[in-house]
Amino acid sequence: MTNDDDLRRERAVANARILAQELARREAGGKWNRPLRLAPLVTRSDSGPSRLSRPDRATDHDRPRAAVVAWDLAHNMAARARVLADLLSTFAETDMVGALFDDFGSELWPPLRDRPNEPITFPAHGLTDFLAQAYAVAAATGDYQLLHICKPRFPGLLYGALLQRANNCSILLDIDENEQSFVGDHAPAVEVGTDELEALKRPMDEVGTALGIALGLDAPVRTVSNVALQRHLGGSIIRHARDEHDFEMSDELRAHGRELLGANERDFVILFMGTPRPHKGLDVIVEALGLLDDDFVLHVVGSTGQLGVDTSRARVVSHPLVPFSEVPVWLAGCDAIVLMQDPQHPISQFQIPAKIADGLSMGLPVVATDVPPMDDLPPNVVLRANDAPALAQRLLELREAEDAQAAIDRKALFRAEFSNTVNGARLQLLAALADDIPRETFASFVGPVLDHARAAYRFHRRRFHRENSARPDAEETGPDPSGTDLIVFAGSSGAPAVIGEELLALGEDPRVRSVLIIDQPLAATALARLATEANDAELVQAVVDRRLELADRANVAHRTMLFRELEDSNRDPFTGERLPEHRDFAQFVADQATRLGVDRASAMAWVDPGADDGAAVCDELGFSRVVKGRTAAADGSTSAGAMASELFD
Repeated sequence: MTNDDDLRRERAVANARILAQELARREAGGKWNRPLRLAPLVTRSDSGPSRLSRPDRATDHDRPRAAVVAWDLAHNMAARARVLADLLSTFAETDMVGALFDDFGSELWPPLRDRPNEPITFPAHGLTDFLAQAYAVAAATGDYQLLHICKPRFPGLLYGALLQRANNCSILLDIDENEQSFVGDHAPAVEVGTDELEALKRPMDEVGTALGIALGLDAPVRTVSNVALQRHLGGSIIRHARDEHDFEMSDELRAHGRELLGANERDFVILFMGTPRPHKGLDVIVEALGLLDDDFVLHVVGSTGQLGVDTSRARVVSHPLVPFSEVPVWLAGCDAIVLMQDPQHPISQFQIPAKIADGLSMGLPVVATDVPPMDDLPPNVVLRANDAPALAQRLLELREAEDAQAAIDRKALFRAEFSNTVNGARLQLLAALADDIPRETFASFVGPVLDHARAAYRFHRRRFHRENSARPDAEETGPDPSGTDLIVFAGSSGAPAVIGEELLALGEDPRVRSVLIIDQPLAATALARLATEANDAELVQAVVDRRLELADRANVAHRTMLFRELEDSNRDPFTGERLPEHRDFAQFVADQATRLGVDRASAMAWVDPGADDGAAVCDELGFSRVVKGRTAAADGSTSAGAMASELFD
C-alpha cells in the first residue's frame, strides 16, 4: 500500500469519527449550526488542473475534484443533478457535465443558468453524436477522483463509464425515482439483439432506459432520495437538500415575495413550484380550492403552457420557471406548500417531491399525499391529505390556527434531514468509503455499459458509412497482393467523415495494395473543444470512427492519433490506457502500419502540403519513397490519377 493509500484511509476514518460525533450531537438535541471540518479524501493530482476547468474559478488545491454526470441538462431532471453538485461542492471542486438533447430544447435548463460554474455541455441528437462528444470531453479530463452519476439512464451511465475509464476513479450512482415507471412494458434487461441496437439510436427512449435500469443494478455504491427507494434498491439516503444559509425567512423577504406573487393581505397563497405532471395532483389542489372561499389562491411557478386542469372554480395564477437563486423569494411570499400526488400512479410509489425541503427550510406548512416515500417523515410536521376534501380541511386549519411550535418543528426537521450540511457530510462519508473500493470494481461495473454502447455505435456508424460512401461497391474490391502499400499523411484532422471517392479510387489502382490515411495528430483538449465550444458533432464522430476503425473501406484505412499534452494525464475513455504524447507520433504511425501488415521499407508515403507532422516523421520511418503532394488529398481536391502520377511516375 502506498503512502497515499494510507493517508486516504486515515482521513476516511477521521471523517467517519467526526460525522459519528455530529450525529450523536443531533440525536441528543444538538443543532447543525456549523460546517463540518472534514479532511479531503485525496490530494489533487500532480498533473495539474484539467483543461476543462474554468479559468476564472478559484480552486482549492487541497480539495479533490468530482463531477456530477447527468444524462441531460436541458430539462427538469437536472434539478437532482444540481442538488448533488451542491452537496459535492461542500468538500470537492465539482463540475456538472451532461448533454443537451434536442428532444428537450438543446438549451440549458433555466434554473441552472445562474450557477457560478457553468456546466460542461454539448448538444446531442442521438446515440452516435452523444457518445462521440462524451468521449471527447472525457478524453480531456484526468484528475477526477469521484463521479456521481445522476439516474440510471443509459446516456448518463455511458458518459460516466467514459469518464471513469479516463480518470480511473470511483463512482456513486444516484437513484431518485423508479425509472421503470417511465418505460411501460420494457422490463430491465441486458440482452441486446439487433432490434435493441436499432432502438438504441435514441438512447433516451424506452429500450435505452430499460437497459440503463438493468445495468445500474450492478453499481457498487448507490445513493437514493427516499426511504421507499432504499427499501426497494438499497443504498444510502441523500435527500433533496437545500443550503440552509440561502433559505431563511425574514419580514423583508416575505414582503418581496408577496409583491412578486401579486398577493393582497387577505390572500392565502398555496404555492406549487415545478413542472405540472399528471401524477402531481394539480387537479386535486384546484378541486380543494373550489370548496373554499376566494381568499385561497394557487400560484403555479414553473408552468410552460396549459396546466391541463379546469380552473374555472378556483383562483389560479401561473408564472414561468425562475432561476434557482430566486426560489427563496417566491417561497417567502406563500402561506403553504401543497404537494399532492396520485397515490395509484407508479411514479408516486418511489418519488418524493423536492419542494418538501423548500417549505421546511422556511418554516412553511407543507401538505403532501401519504405515499410510501413519505414513510419516515413525521405526519405532524409534514402534514398529510389524500384527497380534495381532506386538503381543503387542512388549508382551513392552517389559515385559522398556526402555532409557532409547528414552524420550529419544521425547521428542526429541515436542519436534521434536508440541509446541505447534513447531506453533504453523509455524501462525503460515502465518497470516502467508495474511495477505499478497488478501482477494478468500478472498471468492471462500467465494462458492460461500454460494451453495449460500442456495439450500438458500430451498428449505426457502419450503416452511415455504407449509405454515404462515394463508391458503395468498393467493399467488394479486394487489394492486389502484389501492389504497393501507400501511407497518405493528411493535412488536418478535419477531413470529411466518409473517405472520399478519389482516395477509394486510389485504393483500386492495380499498383496499390492498400492505403493508410494518417491525420495530423490531435490534442485531446482540442477534440473536447470541438464538442463543447465549436459543437462540431460531425467532425468529432469522424475522429471517434477512425479510432474505432469504423471508417475503413475496402483496402483504405483512416486513423487519427489523439495525444495528451505534457502537463496532462489523459487516458483513452474506451480502454483506460494513457494517451501518447505528441512526440510519439512516429511510433503511432509505425504501430498502425504494422497492424495493417504494411512493410514500411517497401511502402511509399504521400504528404499533404499541410501535414507538417507527417513530413517530420517520414525520414524516421524509412519509407521507400516520400512524395510531397502539391494539393490536399484527404478532402478530395487532388485526383486519384494525379496522386498516382506523383507516386509512380
